[in-house]
Amino acid sequence: MNTTQLAVTYVLRTDAIGEWLSIVAIVVSASVAIATFKMASKTREMAQATENELDIGRRQAVASEKAVAAATRPWIVPGEDRGMDEEDPDLNSPAVRLGGWDVDFPVYVWVRLTNVGPGLALIDSSNSWVNGRGQLSAPDAIERYANVFTDTPVVPSGGEFTMMGKIRASSANWSNIDRQRFAYPPNPSGGYGTTGEFVTEVSYTDAASENEVTAKIHVLVDYAFRCRVFRVDYFRRDATESFVSTNVGLPG
Repeated sequence: MNTTQLAVTYVLRTDAIGEWLSIVAIVVSASVAIATFKMASKTREMAQATENELDIGRRQAVASEKAVAAATRPWIVPGEDRGMDEEDPDLNSPAVRLGGWDVDFPVYVWVRLTNVGPGLALIDSSNSWVNGRGQLSAPDAIERYANVFTDTPVVPSGGEFTMMGKIRASSANWSNIDRQRFAYPPNPSGGYGTTGEFVTEVSYTDAASENEVTAKIHVLVDYAFRCRVFRVDYFRRDATESFVSTNVGLPG
C-alpha cells in the first residue's frame, strides 16, 4: 500500500518537474526571442543612424562643392553702351557693332563683354560663334557662320573683354553675303525687313578648365544696323536647353 502511494507520488512529482521544465523552456525561448528582436531593432537603429550620418556627410560635401564652385565660377554678361567721351573717342562705342570689314569680309561683328563672376573665365574661341541669317539652305534660319575671337582669353573677375568675328563674302554655305541678308529676315516680296537679329555664342570655363558654359547673346538690329542686346541664354556643355535665361530688354 505504501509502495503504491510512493509510486504515484513520484509520478506526480515527475510530471510537475516536466511541466516546470516546459515552462522554463518557454520562458527561455521567449527571452531569447525578445533579446533577438531587441538586438535586431538596435541593429536597425544603428544602421539607420549610420545612413543618416552618411547622408548628412554627403549633403555637406555637396554644399561645400557648390560653395567652392560659386566662389570660383565666372559669369559672362554683355557690356554696357558707353556714352560720349571727348577725351577718348574710342570710348564712344556701343556694346555691340555690326559692320563691314572689307570687300572680302563684308560682315563684321564686335561684342563687348564683362566677367561679373568671382573667378577667372577662360574663353574658348574654338567653340564661340557668330550666327545669322542668309545661308543658302535656309535663308531665314539663324545659323553658325564663323568663330569669334578675343585678345583676352583669360578674363579676371570684373574684367572686360571683346569678341570679334569676320564673315567671308562667299563659301559653300552662302554666297555674296552682306549685313542686310545676314541680319534681316526675307519678306514675301523678295526684299528684307528693317528689324533683324543675330546671335553671338561665347564659350568659357572656370580656372580649372571645368564647368563649361556657353552664353548665347541675342542682338537686335534696327533699320540703320544699330545693335543692342535683348536676351542672353546660358547653356551647360552639350545641353540643348538653357539652364538660365535673362532678358535685357524687349525684342522689338
